[in-house]
Amino acid sequence: MAETVVMANFRRIKTKVDKKRSRKKEKKSRSMKKRQSFSERHGMRRSILGRMTEDRVAGLLAKKQEAGELVSFERYPANSPEDAEGKDFRVSKEINGEVVSASFGITISMREHQDHLMKHPHEPSIIIPPEMNDERIWWRITKILKEKKNARA
Repeated sequence: MAETVVMANFRRIKTKVDKKRSRKKEKKSRSMKKRQSFSERHGMRRSILGRMTEDRVAGLLAKKQEAGELVSFERYPANSPEDAEGKDFRVSKEINGEVVSASFGITISMREHQDHLMKHPHEPSIIIPPEMNDERIWWRITKILKEKKNARA
C-alpha cells in the first residue's frame, strides 16, 4: 500500500513538471520569434552600414581621382554579377609608369571578412570598421595595388 501512495504522489509531481515544461516550450517559441526578428533587424542594420561604408569609399576614391593620385575607379552595383563574385570596386593607379588595376571587396567586420575569404579565396577584401580613417583606407587600397603589381613582376 505504501508503494502505491508513493507512485500516486510521483505521478502527481510528474504532471506538474510536465505542465512547467510545456510552459517553457511556449516561452521558447515566443523568444525564438523575438530572436528571429532581432536577427532580421540586426542584418538590416549591418547591410545599411555596409552600403554606407561603400559610399564612403566611393567618395574617397573620387577625391583621389580628382587629386590625380588615381587613374580611374569603378563601383560595381549591388547584386550585380561582379558583386556576386566578391568585387565591390575596381581601381586603376599608375605605379612607376605602369597602370595597375585591381578589384577588391569591402567588409565591415572580421566575421564577414572570413566569410568573404571562404566564398571568394582569390579576391582581396578590406576590413573597414566604421571608426577607420580615410588615410588608413587609402593605404590598404594602395597595398592591394602594389601586391598586384608585384605579382605581375
